[in-house]
Amino acid sequence: LLFEKQRHSINIPSCYREQIETTYQQFDIVTQHHPLPKRIQKIETHINAELNLGILQIDLALESLELTQQIEQLMLEQTDMIYADINLHRIKAIDGLVHLLQGHGFFYSGVLFDYYHDEDYLRLQKVCSKKVELENLVTYSAFGKALLGFIREDREKVRSHKIA
Repeated sequence: LLFEKQRHSINIPSCYREQIETTYQQFDIVTQHHPLPKRIQKIETHINAELNLGILQIDLALESLELTQQIEQLMLEQTDMIYADINLHRIKAIDGLVHLLQGHGFFYSGVLFDYYHDEDYLRLQKVCSKKVELENLVTYSAFGKALLGFIREDREKVRSHKIA
């Protein structure tokens, strides 16, 4: 449950603008401009061995080469899935970062509220194994069904390189 409905202002990638705005509206969350505390780390990687997935936590803009190296490092771990969690509050040039990740096969997964350091993140995902099946997921709410449809469409766009 989300009790705090006010957030620092966010940066939304243009290709996901409508979906992210709908998500914030669904949960009655409003954004306001407040200064953020300083943080040094650009990117951190984590492995969840129980779920066999890797996570890229991206808090500041980074160069293409640095991002590619981090993705390749997680790929060597032979995880089934890699998530890229992108800070919506701190990254101004978010469109370029999202486009880079899409070029590596990442597609929309959702919005994580208050996830790291009480800040919101856009989560993209990359399937790295044939064991992961997204076709048999079931949801019951109208919002959940629309979200799942959006995720499937975005996956196909990224697969066919028809990304914006």
